[in-house]
Amino acid sequence: MSGLSYVGFCMLWLAAFLTALGRTTRSNREAASGGVLGGTLFSVACIVVGLGLLANIEFVAGTEIPMLVLANEISPALASVFSLIILAGIFTTAVPLLWTVSQRFFADGTPGFKRLTVVLAAVGTLIGLVLPFSQMVNIVYVINGYVGILLLVMMILRTVLRLVRRRPI
Repeated sequence: MSGLSYVGFCMLWLAAFLTALGRTTRSNREAASGGVLGGTLFSVACIVVGLGLLANIEFVAGTEIPMLVLANEISPALASVFSLIILAGIFTTAVPLLWTVSQRFFADGTPGFKRLTVVLAAVGTLIGLVLPFSQMVNIVYVINGYVGILLLVMMILRTVLRLVRRRPI
């Protein structure tokens, strides 16, 4: 079930980014080569991280951010840099997603867009300040995973229905 949830999570969160990416690529070859290269490098990075965590499982088990714990073991200075990388990663993920939600309701740059963006950012900040990180991630990932699975099922059903309607009897 966790594997399906992760697929759903990725489907839902990447949908906004991938639609924008499709408008910016110059050719199908560029998109395909970028997808293959990016997917390969991401997979290699995940394997390295996974092996690093497995090699230190007794040390990182039960920690909120295990990679930060490992970075701190190597060097406290590296942990500080890694903390900044984590914050930058959260920011560069959250802001485009926030703008995507705001753009669904108002045109970009309008007063309504700006107000909604500020309100949503404030609500997100309050939630982030109240909930512990692990609890927040647990809630967000699970909800996004299930909604993403629903999105995937709907996409598959729509594709199948489209194929069935085109097929001559």
